Amino acid sequence: MNNKKTHIYFVPGLAADKEIFENISLPENTYSLHVISWLIPIKKETIAQYAKRMAGFVTEKNAVLLVFLLAVWLRKR
Repeated sequence: MNNKKTHIYFVPGLAADKEIFENISLPENTYSLHVISWLIPIKKETIAQYAKRMAGFVTEKNAVLLVFLLAVWLRKR
């Protein structure tokens, strides 16, 4: 039996906050849920640089990312 959990990272949309995920309930023995809040961009930071900083919060390999914006950028990092 495989005891490895699937890590799911949630990133709320730009007009939402992390509370939109508070009612999501998945089996704790199968999934580990993480919420990544948006960072404040650094002046003159490129979208690639910003995405790299956001990607730093994804610490598990083969994680599932649920995000409406920047998903492609985060996945590349």
